[in-house]
Formats: sequence, structure tokens, C-alpha cells
Amino acid sequence: MCGWCYGATPLIEVLQANPVIELVMHPGGMIPGRAIEESFRRHILQADSRIAAMTGAKFGERYQAKVSGHEPLILDSYQTALAVVVAQEIAGKGFAMLKAIQSAHFIDGKDTSDLAILQQLAVDLGQGEAEWEKAIAKTKLRLTEIISSSQALMQKLQVRGFPTLLIEKTNQWVTLDHAAFYGHQTGWRDYIAKALGA
Repeated sequence: MCGWCYGATPLIEVLQANPVIELVMHPGGMIPGRAIEESFRRHILQADSRIAAMTGAKFGERYQAKVSGHEPLILDSYQTALAVVVAQEIAGKGFAMLKAIQSAHFIDGKDTSDLAILQQLAVDLGQGEAEWEKAIAKTKLRLTEIISSSQALMQKLQVRGFPTLLIEKTNQWVTLDHAAFYGHQTGWRDYIAKALGA
């Protein structure tokens, strides 16, 4: 649900494609399901404008109309985190689910707090409905624990904000300066190669 995470997706795609890297995503639980007030809507639109300018990310007309409109706007990082975790656990498709959710939200303006919409995204990725529903029900029981674990890791590593990208190598954590490479994937690849010691 974070616009900056959406803007960073092309950089994360570079990490995902690198055969040396195992991409592990940790949901931070930025927005527990709630209606977004008018002042935060304005903040989102202003931030989206900056994100688009810096990263080249596209924000669809339906999404922009939804955020700038007067109908209730519900954002829920917990439901989307649940979908990403389940997609990863049952099919190894967590990142594919993340991208599908981002497209549904930021391009199509769909309500990604709706589990039915998230299930349809999973089905579109090749997941069977029955297995998905069973896994969602099971994982939902430990979602708070998963998010708390992510938040504890952030505190331990003294990082904050979304997204935060780190490389763990030989039991050492290195924070990646991804913001310097928004819109510059070639430079980002070189930066990652150096961070890996390649």
C-alpha cells in the first residue's frame, strides 16, 4: 500500500532476477485496515506526484479518482501482506502477488482490502481457489506475529520506513541506498554487484 514501495518495484525486480540473491520480503504492516481521512488523501496525492517524477511509476486514472474523490477509501496493509505471504508460502509467488496487488491498486483503483479481489489475483497467477482459501484461513491466525517479527527486525537493525532494502551476507546486514537509483536500473545493477562483492 506504500507508494514508495510501488516506485521501488523495478529495483526489486533486479534483485529478484539476480541468481545470487534470495529475495525475502518482510511485511511491515504500515496501515491496519481503516478509512483514510481527507488530509491523508491529500498527502497521498502529493507523494504520488513526487514518486511518479522520481521513479517513473504510473498511477492510473481510476486510482487517482478514487483517492481524490469523496467515497470512503479503505487501505489495509494487513490484508495485502496476508496475500503476499500466502502466495509465497504455497507457490513461491510472493513477489508476483505483490506486483499484481500494486497494479490492481495503483493502476486499476481496485479495493485490495477485499479478500475476494486478492483471491482473484491469486487465481490469475495460477492458484487454485480451494487451496488459497484454506491457506488464507490458516495464515491469518499468525499474521500479527509475522508482522510483529518484521517490525522487531527493523528495530534490531535500526532501520525504518518503507521500503527498506538490505542485503544479509555472511551474517552481516548492509542497508542499500535504493533511493539514489530510482529510475536508474543499470546503475542499480552495478551498485548491487559491488554490494555483493562481485
